[in-house]
Amino acid sequence: MDIQEGRVGEQIKELRRHFGLSQQELCKNICSQSFISRVESGDISPSANLLYRLSMRLGIDINYFLESVYVSRMDYVQEVLHQLGEALKMKNYEQIKELVEYEKENPLFKQFKNKQTLLWYEAIYLYKVHQDYKQAMSLLDEALSMKETTSKSYSEKEIEMSLTKANIFTEIKDDQEAIRLFDDILIFLKQLPFIRDKVLLIKVYYNYSRA
Repeated sequence: MDIQEGRVGEQIKELRRHFGLSQQELCKNICSQSFISRVESGDISPSANLLYRLSMRLGIDINYFLESVYVSRMDYVQEVLHQLGEALKMKNYEQIKELVEYEKENPLFKQFKNKQTLLWYEAIYLYKVHQDYKQAMSLLDEALSMKETTSKSYSEKEIEMSLTKANIFTEIKDDQEAIRLFDDILIFLKQLPFIRDKVLLIKVYYNYSRA
C-alpha cells in the first residue's frame, strides 16, 4: 500500500465523519459502498475522476486531495507530454513511438485526457513511421470523440488533432476533404476566446495554403 494513497483514504473517512455521512450516502450514484470501504482502508486508490466526484459530494475543492497525492504523478505526466511535444517538434517519430509504447499500459495514461493525447501521438507515429493512414485516422477519430467541449467549440489541443487529420488528407491527395476540415478548423479558431499558442495560427494557415 502506498502511504500517500492511504492518506487519501484517511482524508475521505475524516471528512465523511465530519459531515455525518454514512459510506452509503457518500458513494450514492458514484460507486459501491464496498469500494469506498476499501478506499478508506487504503487498500485501493480512487481515480482522479472518482476523487473529483467524491470531492463534489463532500463540498470541498479536489486540490485538498491532489496536493497530498497526485502532484508527483502529474509532474510525471507533464514530463512525458513535454518529451512527446519536443520529439514532435524535432520530427523524431521513432522517439514518439518509443514513448507511446512505453506509456500505453501506464494507468496514468488510461485516464480520459491523457489517453486522448496518447492516442493522438500514436496516430502521428503510425502514419509517419508505418504510413498506416487508415489506422491513424481511426485513432484520431477516437481521440476526438473523447472531447469534453461541444460540437461548436474545440480546445487548442483538439484543433491540433484536427490539423493532424487535415494534413494527412493533404498528403494522401484528398484535397477536398482536407479543405473542408481546414474550413472547420478556422471556424473553431475564431470561436476561441483567446489563443495561448500563437504558433498554432501559423501552422493552420501554412498547412491550409499547402492544401
